[in-house]
Amino acid sequence: MDFKYFLHESTDFFKDAEEYLGLRKRFGGLFVWLDMIVAPLVTIITFILYGTYDMFALLTFGKSLMVVREWLRYRTLSSRISKWKEIVKNAGGPFISTNDPEYHVYVYADGMQRLHNSMFKKNCRVLPRSH
Repeated sequence: MDFKYFLHESTDFFKDAEEYLGLRKRFGGLFVWLDMIVAPLVTIITFILYGTYDMFALLTFGKSLMVVREWLRYRTLSSRISKWKEIVKNAGGPFISTNDPEYHVYVYADGMQRLHNSMFKKNCRVLPRSH
């Protein structure tokens, strides 16, 4: 098992799974790709042809940068969840199941949480408070 993963990566697995599902829904459509690629190209071409830019062009370009940033976050989470699948399967999981493939990411989040708890929670000792 990859103990280093638990030491270096986020351990809020369900939060990451929730964020991933939201981003996966967002990047499933064509309009997002238009926002990421076509809109900035139109803005740049307009700037080159007319030599001027307006507030609309700046807002379009800013929105495109935000969409690209979210897409990069989506790719990072996608990679992280692939790693979760590998770790959970190597540990003999998944430990629960779902019939809805859309929410299968929660199965692996649960597996990672169980593995994390089994490695770190049992070995933690709470020291008595000193007054």
